[in-house]
Amino acid sequence: MIRLVAFDLDGTIGDTISLCLAAFREATTPYVDHELSDDEIARTFGLNEEGMINQVVSGDSREKALNDFYVIYEEMHAILCPKPFEGMKTLIGQLHERNVIVVLITGKGIRSCDIT
Repeated sequence: MIRLVAFDLDGTIGDTISLCLAAFREATTPYVDHELSDDEIARTFGLNEEGMINQVVSGDSREKALNDFYVIYEEMHAILCPKPFEGMKTLIGQLHERNVIVVLITGKGIRSCDIT
């Protein structure tokens, strides 16, 4: 009997990868010496957004870039990832009906997770 199912958020519950890349790039570009490539951004994955920004932005600009990220991420979310993948809401609902514990696993910080 299955008692617990754990889902990753980014790329599993919804197609948020392009959103993460675009928001991160836009938020950090004013504070770094070049526009970051997808590969450069992906190398920071595994950290939450604060850790990611700390990897590429230095000094006092880190907090500004992080605040910019949250604003940009929320604005882009409705456009780039307005809903979960097809069938995810139904699947999670069916698991709940069967008293299966559903867990969300993510490397996101709480603020970006709440937005998503």
